[in-house]
Amino acid sequence: MSQSSIKLESSAAIRPGVVPCEGLHYLISKGAIEGTALVKKDVGPSAFDLHLTNRAWKVGGGIKGRSNIDYSQVIHSQEFGFEKIDISRAFLLEPKNTYVIELEERLSLKNYPNIVGIATGKSSIGRLDVLTRLICDRSELYDSVPSYNDHKCDELHLYVEVSPITFGILVKSGVSLNQLRLFIGDPSYSRIGSSHLQYFGNLLLDRDGNPINDVVKLERLSVNLTPDPKIGKNAVAFHAKSKVKDPIDLTSSKLKPDPKKYWDTEKLKGNESLYDGVLEIKPNHFYIIRSNERLHLPADIAVYCQAMSESLGEIRVHYAGFAHPHFGNRVGGTPLIFEVRGHNVTTYLRHDEVLARLEYYRMSLPTGPDSSKYEEQELKLSSKFEDWN
Repeated sequence: MSQSSIKLESSAAIRPGVVPCEGLHYLISKGAIEGTALVKKDVGPSAFDLHLTNRAWKVGGGIKGRSNIDYSQVIHSQEFGFEKIDISRAFLLEPKNTYVIELEERLSLKNYPNIVGIATGKSSIGRLDVLTRLICDRSELYDSVPSYNDHKCDELHLYVEVSPITFGILVKSGVSLNQLRLFIGDPSYSRIGSSHLQYFGNLLLDRDGNPINDVVKLERLSVNLTPDPKIGKNAVAFHAKSKVKDPIDLTSSKLKPDPKKYWDTEKLKGNESLYDGVLEIKPNHFYIIRSNERLHLPADIAVYCQAMSESLGEIRVHYAGFAHPHFGNRVGGTPLIFEVRGHNVTTYLRHDEVLARLEYYRMSLPTGPDSSKYEEQELKLSSKFEDWN
């Protein structure tokens, strides 16, 4: 039994924090996390992937669960119009439609009553302009797994609500769209307060690689609108093309489409000098942008990136929010990607505008390095596409 497993078994009540991969493997071995689709590569340093079953429904709109019922009761209710579909083979999830799909994984946390969970979409899925929200039995909140102490239910079934917006996607059972992070104790117990961040090393760097020590700046991310020469002259963002008919196939890792069929690049409007120009965010359009700041995480810190509120204007930011321990450490810092969608009116973004907040969480124990495909990213699309050339 690993050190993390021993700690999880004997000290769960006194060691709050994010459950590391060693602890997740331990919970799988004990049947607390059930799911035949889970393999070693699906368990990361601070979260694990969730997988679709073939039990799926097309829905008229999003509908959360309730704290006093299993979600199956919502599905079988006549008033919400759940239409059964079969995704045992590749099935098209159409843009601007909503689907609910039961997940392979189930949670049996009776023996670990102080464990709770928070979910988010995977980076590769959020960058496709696909919204995913975890639905859990006995939870009235999206993306939230309550503790056994709150629901007293021996087994929790999980579902994902999926809403593609710009592109259609092909899915089938076994595909992973979102991920779940478990905490020992309420997440607030393990969140690192602003005044303590300075004691955990150089967690955040500026775009030149210098440590950021200002406690206010350590908790926020701003937009970098300098051109990325690897993408093209003066290119500061990717802009999803509208009315692309061909869906993105998520059922095969071998068939990656040419990104130029789905994306254009954007440059600054007006005066193109960095501090005078603006990036135009059009209503109902989707953009990929990068942060100025670069994460540089140690082995015992995980991050959640939370979008700012309505103070940003008519845009939605960041569909996928987890960063694992070690992220950016190997390469001297890695920027995060903003997934930005315009809403009712045109919005103009300037260089250095703040777009998101960072929340830092202690791990219950340090964990090993991640092999993230995004660690060397600058302005980067989803890994479901071929590289931009």
